[in-house]
Amino acid sequence: MRKEAVTRIGETEIGFVLMGFNTGMIAANMATSNEEDQKNWQRLSKWETGPSFFLVMAGNSPSDFEYKKKVLAKILEETGGKS
Repeated sequence: MRKEAVTRIGETEIGFVLMGFNTGMIAANMATSNEEDQKNWQRLSKWETGPSFFLVMAGNSPSDFEYKKKVLAKILEETGGKS
């Protein structure tokens, strides 16, 4: 499902930046200490498929940004993802 979600995000052109990350990288990027890194990794590694990507969105106006958030929510709903 991750591939489908990424493909649909690209097709709808709602993303500014989309980057794939493994669980260890996400845990480290979220942490402010080694201890927090370990806690993050333990929590995130329990996910069935693990985090797979970060998406940065930007709108040309407040209404454009709201539209893009709705599109993303629909894509995640239909592909079984979550934010």
